[in-house]
Amino acid sequence: MSSGSARTYIFSGPTLDRESITAIVPQATVLPPIGHGDLFRLSPLRGDSILILDGRYHQSAAIRHKEILHFVSQGVAISGASSLGALRAAELDTMGMRGIGTIYDWYRTGKVTEDGEVAVAESVHDHRMLSLPMVNLRWALEQGSNRGVLDSETASRILEAAQRIHYAERSWRLLERIVRRDDPDLAACVAALTKVAVEDRDLYDLKARDAREALQSLNTRHQLVPEVVEIPRTRHFAEWQWHHTRARGSTDPQDPVTEELVSRYRRLHERSFPRRWRTHVLRAVSSSSASGRKLEDAALLSARKQGITTDLLDPVRIEEWVTASEHTDCSERDLLLKVLVRSFPSTNSSFAAGAPGWRRDRAHRQVRQCLKTNEAVAARDPGASVWLISHDALRAVLEHSWQADLTDERQRQALARDRGFRSYADAAEAGRPFCIRRSGMR
Repeated sequence: MSSGSARTYIFSGPTLDRESITAIVPQATVLPPIGHGDLFRLSPLRGDSILILDGRYHQSAAIRHKEILHFVSQGVAISGASSLGALRAAELDTMGMRGIGTIYDWYRTGKVTEDGEVAVAESVHDHRMLSLPMVNLRWALEQGSNRGVLDSETASRILEAAQRIHYAERSWRLLERIVRRDDPDLAACVAALTKVAVEDRDLYDLKARDAREALQSLNTRHQLVPEVVEIPRTRHFAEWQWHHTRARGSTDPQDPVTEELVSRYRRLHERSFPRRWRTHVLRAVSSSSASGRKLEDAALLSARKQGITTDLLDPVRIEEWVTASEHTDCSERDLLLKVLVRSFPSTNSSFAAGAPGWRRDRAHRQVRQCLKTNEAVAARDPGASVWLISHDALRAVLEHSWQADLTDERQRQALARDRGFRSYADAAEAGRPFCIRRSGMR
């Protein structure tokens, strides 16, 4: 599938600001440093181009290799340079990701190997670089050696001194003070390097140099679209994708309303969900598209072939899956059907959120309103968090939504499993993002 009009996305932060990027690639959409899930949220199409410069790694999960490879396999041209992009490109260049620049070459050839070589501290609000990356220091020492300003032994001693400084604190000025204290013979050399590095950033900021080279390549080099290859889809990958992919109809790559949240809201608060989940499970068990009693018969027949019969409904086993009243009032047939549904080994993403008949717009709107309420409450009280909501409050919301008394353990477990949750505890936790608005606590 092609986007019709190919788009260009660039993930950057400390390395180059938005104005510097759009001055070279005016049509680019510039996004903050990339993290795990951001490509799923972006959902690029075949023919689009993505350049990864900066990425998150300390404050949240870094972009996963398999996430990149998934979109490479879909025909998206993904390249990397300068920082985390250079590191990922060196790791994935034999599988379709393209690397650009000196830092990429250093990682590819093994001249540098540590992730921390490109790590920097950055401003939370505007992603300004607040510390000196090791790769920039290496580059400065290399330039000095090439010009005969310092010899290899001196360069090695300066490098060792810099490596003893935590990446978030490393700077030319701090390095100068430490060398003056611990190795005075190097002080004059480091002072000279500091002066030229601060005054001539275009030469000594290797990250920015590589980034500009990569940006120019987007304008001047044909972006090869890789062959579509099959990427194994594990359960964990499916969960990642579902968790991060923005909800259908959204065009904002940073939209917080995701398929997971919409699906989670439906599971918890759509009155018809238990019926839909039951049909889904019985069809999965029976491999049948029938409905009604024919579907039940097909599911029971399939279960019987696997040795699952009413003989298994002894008092010890049955208490795990049905309520006391169900055990007393239901036929063996109905009990077995309930056990099949409630014991189904579901994953969070095993039921299609876009199934026919869903009122997608309503669920999407409700989730967005809940998230806005959470933001408003947190703005009034910075200590407020959905993670601090009590279990009693969570239960009260579900009691109202499910129209049931959830004080009984077997009852609440059964109702949660009828909605595709592994347990009531999972259902209650899944309801946190919606609790404030639905409970009226705002």
